[in-house]
Amino acid sequence: MLSLTKGLLANAAKIAVAGPAGPTAEQFRQAGADWFTVRTDRLSVRAFTETVAAVKLAAPDVIHCHGKSASLYGRIVGSRLKIPVIVTVHGLHYDN
Repeated sequence: MLSLTKGLLANAAKIAVAGPAGPTAEQFRQAGADWFTVRTDRLSVRAFTETVAAVKLAAPDVIHCHGKSASLYGRIVGSRLKIPVIVTVHGLHYDN
């Protein structure tokens, strides 16, 4: 995500990222992205509310989600606010 963010910022995109507080947040800020701290530790009403608030403040043209909680919240929020959503799924494993 950080590489994607840096590439988009280099092409004059405005990027806002939502996630937990910590060193990752600082890396995105240093790259030039806006950062919104939201809970990601579990599905909860509070985490959903924080996500809604972050999306409303960022006012994005597109929501791009990584991970199960972010994807669930992003799709609901995007649907409610009429914002297109892209979901990236990581770590799918298939048995033959």
